Amino acid sequence: MTRIMPGLAVASAVLVSVASANDSFDLQMLLTNISTNLNASSTSGATKKLESSLSAPSIVKVYTQRDIEKFDSIYDLLKTAPGVHIEEGHFGRQYINVRNIMNYYYNNKVLLIINGFKINDPTGPHINLDTIPKESIKRLEVIRGAGSVLYGSNAYAGVINIETFDGSGYDNNFASVTAGSTGVAGTSFGVFEKRENSNHFISVRLFEENGKDRARPGDYEQHRNLPNGFMELLTGGDFLRTFPGDASDYQLDYKNFSLMGVSSFNRFKVNYGTSKVTRNSSYQENAPVPFWGGVFDEARRLGDTTNEYYRDPATVLVPGSFHEPGRVRSYNTITQDWLGLEYNQKLSDRTSLKVLGKYAFTKERDQEFDLSLFNYDSDAQAVEFEVQAQHQVNQDWNLILGYNQERMSFEQTLHSPNLNTAANALIGTPVPANQYYILPPGKLQMDGIYLQSIYKVTDKLTFLAANRRNSHDHIKSGYTPKYALTYELKQDEFVKVIWGKAFRYPGPFELFYNEPTLNFSGSTALIEEKVESMEYNWSKSFDNGDKYASISYYDMKLTDLVYADVLTYLNQPDQIRAKGWEIEWEQTVSDRLGWFTNLSFMKYHDPSSGNQGKIPGQIEFKGSLGLDIKLHEKLNMYTNSRYLGTRQEYGTIYPTQPSSHIHDIGFVYAHSSNHRLRLDFLNVFDKDYRTIDYARDHHKMAPPPRGRRVQLSYQIEF
Repeated sequence: MTRIMPGLAVASAVLVSVASANDSFDLQMLLTNISTNLNASSTSGATKKLESSLSAPSIVKVYTQRDIEKFDSIYDLLKTAPGVHIEEGHFGRQYINVRNIMNYYYNNKVLLIINGFKINDPTGPHINLDTIPKESIKRLEVIRGAGSVLYGSNAYAGVINIETFDGSGYDNNFASVTAGSTGVAGTSFGVFEKRENSNHFISVRLFEENGKDRARPGDYEQHRNLPNGFMELLTGGDFLRTFPGDASDYQLDYKNFSLMGVSSFNRFKVNYGTSKVTRNSSYQENAPVPFWGGVFDEARRLGDTTNEYYRDPATVLVPGSFHEPGRVRSYNTITQDWLGLEYNQKLSDRTSLKVLGKYAFTKERDQEFDLSLFNYDSDAQAVEFEVQAQHQVNQDWNLILGYNQERMSFEQTLHSPNLNTAANALIGTPVPANQYYILPPGKLQMDGIYLQSIYKVTDKLTFLAANRRNSHDHIKSGYTPKYALTYELKQDEFVKVIWGKAFRYPGPFELFYNEPTLNFSGSTALIEEKVESMEYNWSKSFDNGDKYASISYYDMKLTDLVYADVLTYLNQPDQIRAKGWEIEWEQTVSDRLGWFTNLSFMKYHDPSSGNQGKIPGQIEFKGSLGLDIKLHEKLNMYTNSRYLGTRQEYGTIYPTQPSSHIHDIGFVYAHSSNHRLRLDFLNVFDKDYRTIDYARDHHKMAPPPRGRRVQLSYQIEF
């Protein structure tokens, strides 16, 4: 992944070299290369204005389509990013962990921005990068550290800022097909259209995988040692779904349809997207009895006379089994549709105005035939409005003033023909109509007004000062400041010192959750989660952009983290610290060899606790190494290798995750300028962390990671 610094100089050099060549050249390809080089050296997400990523007052990692196309998915790309770790959770969802800061539920401490619009699911919020065709991305920025001053809630540990193609460039239309092991099949295409007064781009991706045989023998052997959920329930303990038994042959049937489009008309730009992601999971379970029937049968065997529902299962409507023979299945579908409108107006040579408006609708349908047996329907709508004014006071001073408002509405219904049975067994109180609102219909509004000032003190020193006032329907208003100094030591060599705060408002789930069968509910007494971040960075681009180096140190203080107590959600009183180093190196050795490496040393701990404050379940080291080798004029090889250090899990009965080496190898054969054949060997040695969580109040068989697979794809440009 070559970083070209500065982009304009390289673009000029390319023009001169090509123009002086004897052979004719493809002008469209030339302009595309120039655009890619400029994107590789730019960021628009760090300060909401386009600038050099090297000198921007944030720690930013930039990827272009040239980088993204070397990976099977956006998630696989992010796994190699410094400070970023991704694991697979329930239903195969990808959980993005930046700087080891725990996400607890969903991906709620990382904010996703697409073309200036927030695309997180408002009830979770989920981040589902599969909703974006990876081929549509022009530039992807990973902005690490506190980002709430410009983006508000959820920009807590970092921001993923994506800018897609919009039809205004010089790119070719494309189409591709993919097939591979584990039932992989997919196709994608993208179309660019330039007209006199408008530009258009649309990209579509369809992908599926049957995910058979993910689990390896012995993956879940440790579950035999867990306390028996039946027994704890019968003796008045916690409601636990896991119980000893064999679980094997995990399968995840995955289907994805995603569409992304942009149309530009003079000052107006229309962004739109739609996606449907289906995840159906199943595994082999040789338990002798189903869950509720097992509770009743076991209680009767023990002579329990304290509860009539335990004493005589014939008195309640309990199906003979909730399992199809030997198999437990669950189904999940998430659909999302969104529309974003952007208006730009240049008021004068120094002043510009931008107005953004967005509507998004997210729907989730979940059928849990695992050990919980409940189904739920979730619907959420989000409306966002933002107005931003930028003024260049003079050549040294830039101001941005903005106002942002987000409104969301939501509801989630829990339903099951056996809900009354469960309610009677657990709390002795029936639930009418076998359904209820797990998240009652409601609305929320959040507002923020921000001011950012960037002042060039001298030719080498730049100072950023910014602040944001936040307000929320149920939470007290507050301020989120950020200050940064950027000093240029030499040409293309910078030192940055950054201090800032960020926050995350509790979501609707944490505020209004309703679970009468467990006497558990949300709490409107919650306050926002806060973080105070101190960052130091040195970065340098040299040898005309052929080499790039960066070293970062961060110290983040996390307070008021939300956690689930026995009956409700609470804010954690203790302060958590996240510290670490991030080291990056990229080099283009020759026109035939390029390589990169990233090393991340991360510590996430509670200073008030014992054992040096270590919090189990955290990875402390990860490293990535990538090679780009030109084997022949028409044949390239890409390799990406990751090392994950050992991870201590919770308690003594859960095993420590051993270190893992994950290796991917890809070969690309370009048999013409517009036709490419690609062969990928992914996770060659079938290594990875085996599961994100062994907790016995979660699903018995968490999805194992995707194992070894082989994929073949063919792409044409036209």
